[in-house]
Amino acid sequence: MYQARTQRLSGLPRGLLGGMMTDLSTDARLQGVAGLLTANTDGPLPPIVFLHTWGALEPAYFDALARAMVPTQSLYAIEPPDPADLARFDRVADWVAYERRRLDELPVQPPYRLAGWSFGGVVALELARSLSVEGVAVITVDMIDSWMPRGGSKTAKEKFQKRLRTLRSVPTPQRRRYLWETVQHFPGAATRFGAEKAQHAVGRFQRRVKADKPKVDPHEHAVWVPWVKYVPAAYRDHVTIYACDASVERNWSDETLGWSRWLVGGFDVVRLPGTHVSVWGAPHVAVLADALTQ
Repeated sequence: MYQARTQRLSGLPRGLLGGMMTDLSTDARLQGVAGLLTANTDGPLPPIVFLHTWGALEPAYFDALARAMVPTQSLYAIEPPDPADLARFDRVADWVAYERRRLDELPVQPPYRLAGWSFGGVVALELARSLSVEGVAVITVDMIDSWMPRGGSKTAKEKFQKRLRTLRSVPTPQRRRYLWETVQHFPGAATRFGAEKAQHAVGRFQRRVKADKPKVDPHEHAVWVPWVKYVPAAYRDHVTIYACDASVERNWSDETLGWSRWLVGGFDVVRLPGTHVSVWGAPHVAVLADALTQ
């Protein structure tokens, strides 16, 4: 089994980055191309192409990263499509098709270095897989605090079954505690399961008036629906996982955030301070910027 190299980063950035912070603003987009962000485009290092999936959140995160990044590292970011198009995104494959088209618009040549935060990391991984099938080279995929989707569950029975399936990915030292919490969860789950069965039986004999469904934000729909439907498969090229301390704790001390069994081509793990969101704020974003240039 592949042994991941784990690097732990904390505090302020080291070495080169310490003296090269920049006041760069990322309001300079590629001329004539909408929905693309850029920074340090003249940098000699292989460019990092970010795949944004969370709409309004990520331009500000990209700007914070660009301000903390060394000027030698060029950055590009593909923003999500318009809400009208997002409403039709039901699978990760829809994102991959969109990102593939936009990738051809960049002044960047393969081999590509793809990156994504949160759900964007899943999209980056699957885009890299698609490029590999085409014969297009990818240096690596940078998955920034991207949890491995474990599917959705609505009923109490499905939730309990999901907990048992998740046991396979829980590191061995943590399994006893996970099993104990699952056992504690069982009485409440059993009660909810019985209530759901009773409600279903009553519904068969009563006319039920359907309430209007609340409107769902297109960005949330385009992320959460593909997330729930996502089915992982073995990936045979290199990946770098950037895992925040809080996320590792919530994933039962699994530094790969659930991905280890699927990354058969090898992976490195870089530990970052902070949480899923605070990693983009000071001082943590400087640590992330430093890690991306190592």
